[in-house]
Amino acid sequence: MRVMSFSSVYFDLDAYFSGFEQERLRAYGVPLVVAEAGLEGVVYDASYEARRLGILPGTLAYNLRSRFPKITIVEPDIPAYSALAEMVMDEISSVGVPWRRLSMSEAVLDIRVVRDRLGGDDWAGVRVIERLRRFLRDTHGLSSRAGFSQGHLSAKAACDEAAPDSVRSIDVEEYPVWWRAQKCSLVPGVDSLAAEALSRARVLTLGDAVRTGREELVTLLGESLGGWLWRCATSETDTPGLPPGGRKGSSLSAGSTFTTYAYTIEQLRQSLMPIVASLCSRLLQERQHTGVVRVKLLSVTGDAQSLSLNCPTGREYSAMYNAAKTLLEALWNDTQGNVRTITVSFEDVRDEESMPLSFAGSPLSFAGNTSRGVQTVHSVFGEGVILRTSDRWCYTSFYDKARWVEATSLR
Repeated sequence: MRVMSFSSVYFDLDAYFSGFEQERLRAYGVPLVVAEAGLEGVVYDASYEARRLGILPGTLAYNLRSRFPKITIVEPDIPAYSALAEMVMDEISSVGVPWRRLSMSEAVLDIRVVRDRLGGDDWAGVRVIERLRRFLRDTHGLSSRAGFSQGHLSAKAACDEAAPDSVRSIDVEEYPVWWRAQKCSLVPGVDSLAAEALSRARVLTLGDAVRTGREELVTLLGESLGGWLWRCATSETDTPGLPPGGRKGSSLSAGSTFTTYAYTIEQLRQSLMPIVASLCSRLLQERQHTGVVRVKLLSVTGDAQSLSLNCPTGREYSAMYNAAKTLLEALWNDTQGNVRTITVSFEDVRDEESMPLSFAGSPLSFAGNTSRGVQTVHSVFGEGVILRTSDRWCYTSFYDKARWVEATSLR
């Protein structure tokens, strides 16, 4: 007899934005893309019909219509998506079990209480979630997926494995072998660059991470991330019930490594666009904002240079791309055209509800050690945006609005 003993369930609305628009437009079975208009628009979501054509969230949308003339492109309606998502979360709350919202369309639930109430019936929690999924499908036309497992991390992995509009359950007997077979990239914090470093060391799965050992993982990724990956691989962090409290002050990174090296600024600008697009898409889906944009260039000789810009707490692609492009251009003059890797990081990433309030706008600052970089930012954003000062806050003007500018690093 198989032992089930599910503790956590990860719930996710299937292709939420595109599914919402398909229902609203009655465009069932039609390849539909939710994307910003304009040359630098980004795909926020794509229906499964569109994904089968190779159109994925986080990609650029500027030539989609010419490449796929039969697709439907809809501009995002974030207020409408948020309003329905709130109704969905209210329904999840009514289930009567501990739960935590993780993004606009994702939540994790602790279903042990349902099992315990019904005398150890392991399938009780599954039936509760199935009733919720049917209600959302019949009432709002929304499909959803769910993953059941012994911990919140493995429940997320199970949900990712589930087919559209279905569930995936991992029982106690299946769990050990299945968990070790999962890719390291499923672990929160293991971004594309960390995954690339692990791949070079032939560490692809959590089982590989266990065999590699904690010490080597720390050597590859540093103490914080390497130690975290080790704890995840050994199931130490895959605890029953809910994950730890809201994510505050975390970071997202993505990058691109050139097969030889980038020798023109235009090459770097072109690589920058999809990198920023993918990061902005993740922020939107997870209802988060970033406070800092950082660009890092690594030369073929191993020299690294980086600059960061404290942006108004945001996630809009055009603003984030312009900030990253400005930093890139400030760094380019010192690279001598031999860039091997470009990395963009969104730092101080916070959930919407945890964003700080501020007077007269949001903090904006520039951190770096190059006067040329300062001149570049002034040329784009205007004189007076960056001030040389001691450890204090300075009042200045930005886009004709009052802003607080911190410039303690520019001495």
